[in-house]
Amino acid sequence: VQRSGLIDRLRSQTPADAVVLASMDNSIYRVVPAGRAVVAVRQQFSNLYVDFGPRRDAQEQMLALVLDGQEQAFRSLADTYHVTHVMLGPDEISRLTSTPAFLRELSRQGDYVLFAVRR
Repeated sequence: VQRSGLIDRLRSQTPADAVVLASMDNSIYRVVPAGRAVVAVRQQFSNLYVDFGPRRDAQEQMLALVLDGQEQAFRSLADTYHVTHVMLGPDEISRLTSTPAFLRELSRQGDYVLFAVRR
C-alpha cells in the first residue's frame, strides 16, 4: 500500500517531464513505475547506448551532496542531468540531519520524502 501511495504521490506532485533523483532501488521500483525519468537505473535495465558508469556515479554523488547540504556542487551535477525533484527513502532519511535550503519538501509519508529542487 505504501508503495502504490508513493507512486500516486509522484504522479500527482511532479510534472510528467520531471527527472527524479533517487537511489538505484528507489529509482527502478518506485519512481519509474510512476512514469517519471530518473538519473540511473540498474545496469541491466539501462539503455545500452548510454554509458552507465557516469550516470551511476553522478546519482551516488548527488545523493551524497544532498545529504551533506552542498548546494553548489549538487546544482552543477543536477543541471547536467536536468534533476527537478529528489526522493529520499529510509536509508537516506536516516542520515539527513536537516532539509537542505535548495530543496522544498513536497510531501512526507511513511519512510519516503519527496522534494522539489528550488530554482
